[in-house]
Formats: sequence, C-alpha cells, structure tokens
Amino acid sequence: MRWRARTIVQLHGALRASRPQLKRDPLGSRDSNTMLQRLGWGALAGAAVGGLGLFVGLIRAGVAILGGGRVSFDDFFLPAFFYMLSFAAAGLLLGAAWPLHERRGGSYLLGVLSAFVFMGGIVTIEDGPPWRWTTDSIVIWAALSVVFGLAAGHGLSKGGKAAA
Repeated sequence: MRWRARTIVQLHGALRASRPQLKRDPLGSRDSNTMLQRLGWGALAGAAVGGLGLFVGLIRAGVAILGGGRVSFDDFFLPAFFYMLSFAAAGLLLGAAWPLHERRGGSYLLGVLSAFVFMGGIVTIEDGPPWRWTTDSIVIWAALSVVFGLAAGHGLSKGGKAAA
C-alpha cells in the first residue's frame, strides 16, 4: 500500500471567524505613523546638528576670550534660534523625503535639498530675507548648498556602512 499524507483540516477557527484575518491595518495608519515618525526624527536630528554647530561656535568664542580676544554676544539669541530652526527645517525635509535615499542618486538629491534649506537660513541670518539678497549672497548660498549637500549626500549614501 502506498504512503499517503494525512489530511487534517481544522475547522474550529474557520467556523468562528466572521471576517477574514488582516495582517496589516488596511487604512494605512501604519504608513502615516511612519511618516510622522520620520518627520519628527528628521526635525529632531536637524535641530541636534544645529545645536552641535552652536556648541562648537560657543567653544570657539570661549577660546578666543581666554586668548585675550573680544567676543560680542549682542543679538545672539534670535540668530541662534533661527540657525537651529533652519537645521530643523532641513531635517524635516529630509525626513519627509527619506524614501528617495534608496533610489540611485537620491541620497545626493536629499543632501543638496536639505543643504539649500539650512544654508538659506544661514545666509538669511547674515544678509536678511531672500528678497534682499545680493547676487553675491545668491551665489554663496547656491555654491555652499551644493558643496555641503553633496558631502551630506555621500554620507547618506554610505548609510552607516564601513568604508571599504
């Protein structure tokens, strides 16, 4: 006699079910939570980078003061706040568009777009609102955005991988 696999059909679970079992929420709340998380983490990371930049600047000011130099902190707080805000906005953009980093060249595009945001904030602190920028301000903004953005994009494309 040939061997035959046993057929066991468990009906007790199927009989109780009034609707099919769904593996994920069909309304996409998981995706929207992921987007909100990316936005939050992006803004937080951007603000942290801006805060780190301010911290380095304060250390440099302290070293200058200890060396006998004069450092003025007049009108420090509003530009410092705007500086961190511009980095947070760049992080928000980075978080919103994060899926682009998986595409070819996407990391570089994200880096440059984010750099346009934070460099725009820095140039605005120095030269006022964009409608008052001179040609020099625009060239500096664009050039530094591309340079810093490509460097950031290169870091994003590595994605934490060890250099070979």
